[in-house]
Amino acid sequence: MMARRKFRIAMVGFGNRARKYLRHLVSMPDIVELVAVIDPDTLRLNEGIADFGLSPGLCFRSLDGFFTSGASADAAIVATPDASHCMIGIHVLEHGLSLLLEKPMAVTENECMELVAAVTAAESRSSSLSTGLCYVLRYHPYYNRIKELSAHPELGRITAVHHRIYIGIDRMTHTFVRGLWSRSEGSSPIFLSKCCHDVDWLFSLVGCRSIDDVAQIVSSGSLMRYCLSSAPDRSASRCIECPLSSSCRYSATDLYLRRGEWTDNFIPDAGESRNDVIKRELATGRFGRCVFRCDNNVEDFRCAVFRFKSGLSMEVTMDGLTDRDDRETVIEFEHGCIKASEGHIETAFDDGRAFCEDWTDLCSAPYHSGSDFAVVDDFVGSLLTGTPMRCTLRDALPATIACLRAAENGRIKY
Repeated sequence: MMARRKFRIAMVGFGNRARKYLRHLVSMPDIVELVAVIDPDTLRLNEGIADFGLSPGLCFRSLDGFFTSGASADAAIVATPDASHCMIGIHVLEHGLSLLLEKPMAVTENECMELVAAVTAAESRSSSLSTGLCYVLRYHPYYNRIKELSAHPELGRITAVHHRIYIGIDRMTHTFVRGLWSRSEGSSPIFLSKCCHDVDWLFSLVGCRSIDDVAQIVSSGSLMRYCLSSAPDRSASRCIECPLSSSCRYSATDLYLRRGEWTDNFIPDAGESRNDVIKRELATGRFGRCVFRCDNNVEDFRCAVFRFKSGLSMEVTMDGLTDRDDRETVIEFEHGCIKASEGHIETAFDDGRAFCEDWTDLCSAPYHSGSDFAVVDDFVGSLLTGTPMRCTLRDALPATIACLRAAENGRIKY
């Protein structure tokens, strides 16, 4: 019996998301062969060599370096910074590789259209090409259940949706205040970065397949908390030097040193321990800064309303001000309502019937309740069978454009 050919996959970018996908890829050696890890950061490549047992010969500092090396691949998973997605995605497609792209697909409407055009061109050259976007909510069992319940015939047509994304203070301050997504011009608008897969899931929920289905977008945002005007008296520029640090909810010393959270990307230099690199970051790095005295310019709050030609209204709110780190969804129907919050789903009918489902155990499971790995499984399955992924790059286009327009609508200037 002839052995099945393995699919050769290159990992482009080796940050936190890429490492999660790689952990799953290496668990299927009979199907997948990792042929390259590509990242310009030598420390990250060395970490890959140490943590995953990668051969130095598989590690490249640039995509061009991989393409000119003589090595070859069938597919690439791209998990690089947001602003590079279009350029790298097109480069991958032009070399005939299937593409799984981390969200967001691009950071401008023009880039989105260029990327989809590149998909069309690549498909004309190869009928076996697969593309997909890493929209984990399409794979999440909790959100799949909400969508399934929404199709209950006795509820009738959806008339309105209210959806709120609570970023959580730790995530907000680490990623969007101190971190690499703190400047919109160097990454992407926060509403796009944080909410694009929410809007994609909501669009799929209400059956929106084109941005032309959206009649109007009304949106406004603000930066009200993480700015100099909110700094307490006597606060210092660095948490490690601040007299208020022991009682401050935003303390970097508390987050990284005492609690040891959000430190996966703190890579030790040669001879350093994990504690050493945390203390160095607190003393001199970007993550040791006071959240009120950073150079961030992304919003900490935005509300967008999408009004559809069908008459349906969808409100999406991004909240980076509270300690909550979850999502809340209310779906109104002609004859009832679904409320989903903190792992519970309540379905109520206008005649008084109601039932509640508890999904809290599953929602607390790691890797987005397994949906991170389900994305990779879908990509590998698409390579094996030739069937499209649940969210191709074309499928991702309407929600991405909607988020970009919402982010630009009433955008605050700095």
